[in-house]
Amino acid sequence: MSEMSEREKLQVLLAHWIEHNNGHVAECSDWLTRVGDLEEGPAAAISEAISAFNQASEALTKALDLMGGPPEGHHHHHH
Repeated sequence: MSEMSEREKLQVLLAHWIEHNNGHVAECSDWLTRVGDLEEGPAAAISEAISAFNQASEALTKALDLMGGPPEGHHHHHH
C-alpha cells in the first residue's frame, strides 16, 4: 500500500468533515423536533446551528469537488 499524498489526505479529510457535519445536522434536527415546542429560544439557536453546519458542508463539498472528489478507492464509513 502506497503512502497517501498531502492532496489525497486532504480529500479524505474533506469527505470525513462533510459526513461528520451531516451527522451533526441529523442529530440537531432530531433534538429540534423533540424540544422545539418546549424551548422556543434554544430551538431557534439550534436551527441557526443547523444552517451553519449546512453552509460549512456546502463549502467543504465545493472544495472537494474542486479537488476532483474523494481519492479513488476511498470509501469512508462513520464509526
